[in-house]
Amino acid sequence: MNTTEYGKLVRKARLDNDITLLDMARSIGVLPSYLCATEIGETEVTEDLLKKVEEFFGSRGVVIKGLREAARRRAP
Repeated sequence: MNTTEYGKLVRKARLDNDITLLDMARSIGVLPSYLCATEIGETEVTEDLLKKVEEFFGSRGVVIKGLREAARRRAP
């Protein structure tokens, strides 16, 4: 499983803030499997999802530097 740079950033932010993938997925209104698929590069990160992720973390005072740039990069 190759985690993308985007996935590494999101996962680190989740873990650093004690947020499970399930809790995050429920909060932003997506399936956990979809959120996971974006982290590992199986599914492209849409602009809509990116906004939801930024709002999710922003509402908790968390800013993920380089997230937009990482989301634009394709999985290796």
